[in-house]
Amino acid sequence: MTAKGEHVDTPEPHPLSYFTTYPIMRFEDWSCYRCNPEQSVIEAKKTTVSSKLTLLGNLAGFGIYQLYYHFEDRDPSLPDTKLILVKTGADEYREIYHREPTQVDALCLPSRLITVGDDEFLEAQYVVGGKSQPTIDDYFWFDKSGSTLVDFSPIITTAKSALPAGKEPIWIYDMDKTPGTHYLWTSGAPLIARVRLEDGGLVEVEFKFERGKVIPTKTSYNPAK
Repeated sequence: MTAKGEHVDTPEPHPLSYFTTYPIMRFEDWSCYRCNPEQSVIEAKKTTVSSKLTLLGNLAGFGIYQLYYHFEDRDPSLPDTKLILVKTGADEYREIYHREPTQVDALCLPSRLITVGDDEFLEAQYVVGGKSQPTIDDYFWFDKSGSTLVDFSPIITTAKSALPAGKEPIWIYDMDKTPGTHYLWTSGAPLIARVRLEDGGLVEVEFKFERGKVIPTKTSYNPAK
């Protein structure tokens, strides 16, 4: 996510220096008009950047790192930019998460490793800002092939199928994966997603994880809740 929008891609791995040397060149909105590679480096040197790299832990044998950038020539009220890097070789790191400030009250929260049932996940949170301060929560599951971004859309599809005609969930940003939904992950209890409705009511979807995939198992609709 950047000020230009949000998308998902599959980047190639790079040496760590690719991310820590002249980080301004990693920003989507940075460009050096009509510059050749040498001139681009000269321009990038003019921006002072501090970075902080932290090892979050290991999943499926991969070291997972959080990298914060702070640009001294930018508004100090802007939040840090956060990247998540996965170490895939001796000096190879794949960037699986990239959040740039989208507005002045946005906030990158620290990432962490969490356990849900028998599985471990990487949790990455970003507070969008604005009046309601919505949080975008991304979760990654790992096996020996690398990371998988968890897709929660099966919950939405299942919740919608349980509604009477004319009922709709509350939508945020017109993205199917993030309606007015929150997930309850309590040790020893079922995994539950709660989906709020525009004119009252609640849908609850119980689900489980299978190799990082969301599998709905039970749905209930309460019009009065």
